[in-house]
Amino acid sequence: MVISARKFALKVMKAVSEADKMSAIATISPTDREVFFEEIYESVFSAVAAFVNDMRGSYQDAKDIFQDALIIYFEKL
Repeated sequence: MVISARKFALKVMKAVSEADKMSAIATISPTDREVFFEEIYESVFSAVAAFVNDMRGSYQDAKDIFQDALIIYFEKL
């Protein structure tokens, strides 16, 4: 299964509301990063896993894609 991490990162970023992103950007510090990404994971990963499953990917594919998307997202903060 091949899904562009960049394309998927855009989907993840759209799933997180603009207010949430702005709030997170304004308050993020190195110690807050873990909590921030845990919140994103808890709110979005199930949708990611369902999407990847629908595309005939595995749970491991979903984890890999989600991790790549989070890295891209973090780089854009």
